[in-house]
Amino acid sequence: MTGGTETCILIDDTVRRAPVAEIEIETPYYQGQVKAVCMENPLHDGIIGNVPGVTDNSNDMLETKAVVYNKVTRQKSKLSQ
Repeated sequence: MTGGTETCILIDDTVRRAPVAEIEIETPYYQGQVKAVCMENPLHDGIIGNVPGVTDNSNDMLETKAVVYNKVTRQKSKLSQ
């Protein structure tokens, strides 16, 4: 956790402030360290947007640079057992 916060406007036009963390991610679309906005009960595990270097599965650069992914983390796996 960085101690910082970000203001987010959600799809339903609500405005929320959320804590920020520096995290390392490894997905089929992007690998590396990013600043992440941490939200409670998100619809997806991660939404990658406005990050240079996002690719699709064939390693071609995506023009939109926005990807939604779901990943089972070690903690999620423990909770579901």
